[in-house]
Amino acid sequence: MSSSIISLLRQLNEEGFNVKITDGGVIAHLSSRKPSRHELVDAVPELDGCPMEMTEDGVFISVGEEQLSL
Repeated sequence: MSSSIISLLRQLNEEGFNVKITDGGVIAHLSSRKPSRHELVDAVPELDGCPMEMTEDGVFISVGEEQLSL
């Protein structure tokens, strides 16, 4: 796992999000609800350019190496 993805996971966790590693990205969620894209970008501004989509489990964030350089 690359250091940029580890850094992303750490930042999301520090901001109160639970994260699950998936193929091609991570799924971020809060304990009681799905966060909005706005909440995620406010917490970790580097996510602004990353594709995101809502899933059953939370918000899927595509974090390929070319999309994220933390």
